[in-house]
Amino acid sequence: EIKVKDVLIHQKDTIQYLYDWGDSWMHSILCEKIFQDTNLIVPYCQDGARNCPPENIGGPPAMMMALKEYKRNGEVYFQGAFDRKPKLYSPNSFDMFNAWQRMKDLKKSIRAYERHFNK
Repeated sequence: EIKVKDVLIHQKDTIQYLYDWGDSWMHSILCEKIFQDTNLIVPYCQDGARNCPPENIGGPPAMMMALKEYKRNGEVYFQGAFDRKPKLYSPNSFDMFNAWQRMKDLKKSIRAYERHFNK
């Protein structure tokens, strides 16, 4: 088990993170600030740009095709593996409230994990 605090030790440290082995999304994670308060539950999103790719779109090559279609037509629809019908996808939108909500859900998962495994 590897903890982020054991890898991102100093401000400005970065790591690479592979999300979704099937679609191969590679993320760079930058440590912007280290908090000394050990009771602080993170992560926290302070800003963002653009919408994340739809789940199971097919990785970066399929996303590039979707962005080209968006540029040509001004809109693009995507149908995921579990969607009943295609959904409109807007690559330029960023929903801070949604990001905060997802972080809040992640924080609950972190707390539940810590309660379960740190007895």
